[in-house]
Parts: sequence; structure tokens; C-alpha cells
Amino acid sequence: MVDRLRKTMAPMLSRISGWLAAYRGLRRRQGELVERDAQALMGRHGSSAYYNARQLADDERQGRLVEIDRPSGHWSKVRRRIGALTGLKGRTDSTTRRLGE
Repeated sequence: MVDRLRKTMAPMLSRISGWLAAYRGLRRRQGELVERDAQALMGRHGSSAYYNARQLADDERQGRLVEIDRPSGHWSKVRRRIGALTGLKGRTDSTTRRLGE
């Protein structure tokens, strides 16, 4: 009985294993893309990189920025990464905070 169950489950487990490997690879590539974009923004904009990333994230969220080669939510992840690298995470000025209310 156990052998028969193993034989019937093996193809399905093999497919699931393949899907998981593909998913892990996709997540790794997305993480690398976030890191590259964060480094590029910091190199290009210096101390204002976080605010530029925040603007890109806002534009993306509101539908004003659509990029074919970036997944949805990409610029929010870049903003969080820059915030983690620079210590600026979560900071917003009072005007921006009031606009969100």
C-alpha cells in the first residue's frame, strides 16, 4: 500500500518541487533587482534617493508609473531597501502625512 502510494505521489511531488524551485529563483531575481535599483538610485541621487524612491512608489501605486520589466510593488520594496540602508525608513514630512489622512 505504501509503495503504491509512493508511486502515485512521486510525479506530483516532482512537479511541486519544480514549481518551488522556480518560485525561489524568481524571488531571488526580484531581490537582486531591488538591490540593483536601490544602489543605482543612491549612486545617482545621493541623500535624496529615499525621497525619489518614495515618489516612484507613490506613482506606481497610483497608476502613473507602469514598467513592463518591474513587478508590481517593486518601487515600494526599493524604497524600503534604501530606508534600511540609510536609516530613513518610514520618515515622512508632516505635509505628506496629512495628505495621506
